[in-house]
Amino acid sequence: MKNVYKFYLLIISFFIVSTFLFATPELKQPFPNYPLYETTLKNGLRVIIYVDSAVPVVSSQLWYNVGAIYDLPYKSGMSHLLEHMDNTKHYKARQISAIVDSLGGEDNAFTSSLYVCYWVDLSKEFYETALKFGAERMVNLVIPKEKFLSERQVVSEERRLGENQPYDKMWEQFDLLFYKFHPYRNPIVGWMDDIQRIELTDLLNHYHNYYTPLNAVCVIAGAAEPQDALTKVEKYFGNIKSKPVTHPIFNEPEQAGEQRMTMSQKVSLPVIAIGFHTCDVTSPDYYILEVLEALLSRGKDSRLYKKAVYEKQYAQQISASNDLERDNGRFYFFAMPKQTNLVDSVEKLIYDELSNIQSLGKDSITNEEMQRVKNQVIANEIFGKDSGRSMGFRIGQQAITTGNLADMVEYPKRIEAVTKDEIRSVIGKYFVPKNRTVVTLLPEGK
Repeated sequence: MKNVYKFYLLIISFFIVSTFLFATPELKQPFPNYPLYETTLKNGLRVIIYVDSAVPVVSSQLWYNVGAIYDLPYKSGMSHLLEHMDNTKHYKARQISAIVDSLGGEDNAFTSSLYVCYWVDLSKEFYETALKFGAERMVNLVIPKEKFLSERQVVSEERRLGENQPYDKMWEQFDLLFYKFHPYRNPIVGWMDDIQRIELTDLLNHYHNYYTPLNAVCVIAGAAEPQDALTKVEKYFGNIKSKPVTHPIFNEPEQAGEQRMTMSQKVSLPVIAIGFHTCDVTSPDYYILEVLEALLSRGKDSRLYKKAVYEKQYAQQISASNDLERDNGRFYFFAMPKQTNLVDSVEKLIYDELSNIQSLGKDSITNEEMQRVKNQVIANEIFGKDSGRSMGFRIGQQAITTGNLADMVEYPKRIEAVTKDEIRSVIGKYFVPKNRTVVTLLPEGK
């Protein structure tokens, strides 16, 4: 009888221990009435599920916190080159994409300064296959020597094509002038000499250092049932061992004075780019700069477009952009004057408009204009999330850049809260001559 009692005690103990060791982690819905669920697996993999059943498709995305800024010195382009590698222990090159295609799906990947994202769109009946492929890539990537050499040549050709595009070349020179120390100054595809310096061992070390659950975010967006999706993620990723990841810290010293460069290329029209150092994307100023961008250049009714293109007819096109991620952000203007002798006029018009907004007091922006601009910003945010894939991109980007999904969910509310006084304040804070970088591209011989 005692032996039977011990046997049952062991069985009960086993089930209790199993419950704690192998149970699927609990999903949480951090924002009421918002179909977003998240949790973290025991190995550190962050899982975020966004439910949208409008279309029976699921976008499965795996984001790694390892973009171009983490490339080795003098070996820029490593993260991008690694993204090209698709051989694994169980699948040959292109085989995963062929299977996805045979199931009626679509897959691709991209690299930015901060992250690498692999995504697969499949019908809800087959999306589990995407998770299987994602786990395979995380632990079983294989890089044959011939594949490495072949893809390095492909990337070198990509680099060469970029060098022959005059506007691309101008932006690269702009980045080099704007950032003196931060690796944002390097192109994501890498410099040609750097690409040729990358060795197979560099890629393998990069892979083993950063492709780990603790450094990744799994985003599932679309017609997936949350608990079922989590069970599938746990099935493929739950037993993958994690390892600690160290991310270097970067900083750009304060600029001490205006910087200028003039280039000449085979272009038909001149171009001027003007950039100002601003803030990190986590700063409250981010939302104010978003509204300022729209006020200045979003739509044909925006101030710069109306004045430079319609009224003065100085430029063929003009735009402003609030370009913020982690670390040092920037706000820049881009314009294409109609003639070389109008470059200075376009530049002055931009500065004058900033000065007008800042100096004319509350009357410089009407209530109607302020509300119209805010509506545009919010609508653009909403329309940018009109599919499972695009919503997944927004979630993954937010998870990597700030880690805080509230910044995304509460974006409309924070835009609505921006005031006219705050807009004038950020102009005085950031848009000053010593904080300015100007690059002009002129047609050759003019």
